[in-house]
Amino acid sequence: MKKKLYIHIGCPKTATSFLQNMLDVFSGVFAKKKSTYVLTSTTQDYYKIFPKLFFRQLGSFLVLFAPLSEEAIDIIKTKVTNDIYQLDMSKVILSSEGFFNRCVLYPPGTVEGQIYMIQRLKRIYGKDYMNYPVCKILDHPSLNLQPKNYLYNILLLEAGKDSLEWVRLPTEGAKMMAKTLKSIFEPFDIHIILATRRQDYLTESFYNQTVAEGIETREWHDFLANFPLSYQYDKILDVYASEFGYDNIHTICFETIKQIGIEQFSNEFLSIIDPDLSILTKNTTHVINESLSQEGLEVMRYANKILPFDKAFKLGRYLKTLLPRDPKKRYSYFTEEIRQKILHHYAPSNIRLFEKYIKNPFFLNYYLGEEL
Repeated sequence: MKKKLYIHIGCPKTATSFLQNMLDVFSGVFAKKKSTYVLTSTTQDYYKIFPKLFFRQLGSFLVLFAPLSEEAIDIIKTKVTNDIYQLDMSKVILSSEGFFNRCVLYPPGTVEGQIYMIQRLKRIYGKDYMNYPVCKILDHPSLNLQPKNYLYNILLLEAGKDSLEWVRLPTEGAKMMAKTLKSIFEPFDIHIILATRRQDYLTESFYNQTVAEGIETREWHDFLANFPLSYQYDKILDVYASEFGYDNIHTICFETIKQIGIEQFSNEFLSIIDPDLSILTKNTTHVINESLSQEGLEVMRYANKILPFDKAFKLGRYLKTLLPRDPKKRYSYFTEEIRQKILHHYAPSNIRLFEKYIKNPFFLNYYLGEEL
């Protein structure tokens, strides 16, 4: 019988850091029980095994989310077999948002989306990537453009390099990711865990985070205009289900935290792996990523315009303690009209998500626009 591997793929802004921290805290308990080996993207062991899973050097370029070569897959597969599969554990839990990000991160086939991502990278790394002809990359005949049906990688070019190379990444990034995981973890019985969150609040949370981390300088409406409307959970789960089987797909709703509590959210997550694990969450839960208050967010957005990234990042961490978001005081940047447009866009996807994958209809009306 194959060992079970549970891959928690995110999505971002659904308490992933909290769940990873919880798993890391309990990893010692799991080891003593010889039950579950924990490998999260917060640990050094993860990067010893997956050093090239999401970043790949191609000539003079570092390419984000590039397809892995067969050689790289074989190297990682050997490490997995030697370092993980041979362990005296009945299960493995692997957690990384990168498995989800690869599916949805970049706006599809738009020059504007590429320029935005390059500007964001310039903010973090301090290089002016805008000197390079992004538009020419997208128009190059070798890309074999279909009707706006592809996503393209952001290319980080080294200073002084005049030549251009590129890698095509289709919108079906989930297919590429699922096939890669299936190849790497061939010895395992693979299960996928996805946490979902209503897409309008997910978008606001992304904005809050990127401002708080010293990256984002734009006002909300400019940010929203470039944010990808690609968080259709059902389509991504369809891809994973086609590779690993419908019965091996598991979901939890982030909204459980608000409605019932974070302990119940933790229990639902752990019960997917092993019902006996849920008892471990008693009195161990705490918030990992604090958000900024609306005042703190505006202070931070202005600071991002005048401070270098490293100083802005440190200021953001300080402001989270000085001006944290009060969970009892909600604020929103959405107008009701724009919120309803976004929810209308996602409605067919969300209805199908609940019909096919979540099953429990408790949060369905909420995902369609009603408030809890």
